[in-house]
Amino acid sequence: MDGRGQRSDKPGEGVGAQGQGASAGVDREALLALVPRLRAYALALSGNRTEADDLVQEAVLRLLAATTVPAGEGLRPFAFTTLRNIRISALRRRTAEQRAVGDILAVSETAAAPRPESALTADAMIALLQKLAPALREAVILVGAHGLSHAEAASICGVAEGTMKARVSRARARLADLARADHR
Repeated sequence: MDGRGQRSDKPGEGVGAQGQGASAGVDREALLALVPRLRAYALALSGNRTEADDLVQEAVLRLLAATTVPAGEGLRPFAFTTLRNIRISALRRRTAEQRAVGDILAVSETAAAPRPESALTADAMIALLQKLAPALREAVILVGAHGLSHAEAASICGVAEGTMKARVSRARARLADLARADHR
């Protein structure tokens, strides 16, 4: 509404412009600020930079086209859920499960290429994450890497909060075991 009580069609002045409820469209600046986190999450889900970029592009396009988007802090879990759902749909469309395994193996091979010493730790972590079951990898990335609460991550994954806490705990324990095994 404008100062005269009239409805305004300007972006950011519709329903939810003060961070309450759902807004008529996405806050482009807030979405732009989320892109690096969405890309990191997509890379963790797919294990392939090209596919991760495609997932993020599709998610951003869908979010921009959405008629209602949660305002304020609700955008982050909504964006992550959108990206996750796109990934799940893409996996369902694949005809052979071996193609997904091939993608993971290709990422593992590229992560093993010689790089500066500072990048080896990140490469080692990527390799360890790829060894986790997909549900555990997703849980530890959402909570650990992206700083989402257990409740937000559970909402994104469509599971109970207790299930998310258990997955994160199991993922952390498994990562510790894998790291110890790699250092022997």
